[in-house]
Amino acid sequence: MAYKDGVRAFDGGPYKVGEKLTRGGGVMAGNLLKRGCGYGGGGEGEEGILTRCEIVENSGFRGHLQNLVLSTAGFWSDESIGPAVKLPSALNMDSVLLFWKFGVGSEMSRGRVILDASGQGLHEWEGGNQGYVAETGVRLVVGTPKLGNMVDSDSDSDSDSDPNPGTFPCGEIYKNIWHFQGPQGEWSGDLRAAYGGRLQFKMKASSWSGSERSGRGKVVLVGRNGDSVSYKSKFEAPKGDWVFYSVVLRPDHGFVNEPGGELTDEARMKGILGDLDRLLIRGDDYVYGAEGIGMEVVVLNDVVLYAK
Repeated sequence: MAYKDGVRAFDGGPYKVGEKLTRGGGVMAGNLLKRGCGYGGGGEGEEGILTRCEIVENSGFRGHLQNLVLSTAGFWSDESIGPAVKLPSALNMDSVLLFWKFGVGSEMSRGRVILDASGQGLHEWEGGNQGYVAETGVRLVVGTPKLGNMVDSDSDSDSDSDPNPGTFPCGEIYKNIWHFQGPQGEWSGDLRAAYGGRLQFKMKASSWSGSERSGRGKVVLVGRNGDSVSYKSKFEAPKGDWVFYSVVLRPDHGFVNEPGGELTDEARMKGILGDLDRLLIRGDDYVYGAEGIGMEVVVLNDVVLYAK
């Protein structure tokens, strides 16, 4: 499974079922390895340096890597992936075999050596397994990720915060998502007549920065019993001009269960609409990217809910 900004972007496999991972192996992130590497060059009391690696040409990873975690816990759910990408980490280390954080000047890196944030455990190295950053082909972004305290938007004090928390490209993933909420009373209670109908609205971002967020969660329906489903939008994010949305309130039009992410069914969706607590339209559509840190000014207009 692959997650982008905390949202599942790929679910594939199985891969090499039945093969066993034996002791004494290695982990490489970012390239395809032809055969195992060697270590050398370390003097007395010094760590050896990774050497003699044969890499498959043009197999390198392109992008930004924040954390690398190897766990025995099996497949992670969408709900449990959050602690793995947060900084500081909220992971339970009982099942973690390897945990590398990438950052310049952080407590988990010394020059080209990346330390194991999960501790020594059963590793032969004091302090746990170590990783080595290649001399060529990679670049650590100075000052990221920030390992200090993160400040919530509703906090009334930032005295304990990092002076520059969450800078590009990492920071705290999907922090401070916000929504427009439909008027209580009018758009709550028994709205089963809206099943199969349409929610229409238009949005415009007069200013924006960052990369487009995943479309999942553009519209969220929350029942009074706590159940919720969300709509995965395939429309472009608003950018400078009005973008018109028409959402069919039916499972086969892109509604998934939260937090699992699997396609919902008619019974669950009708149950939520039959005792609806609130209808939400997500206002923020940008996250950390080359253009900035995901800040935008958004206008919502012409919101109409049609029964079937």
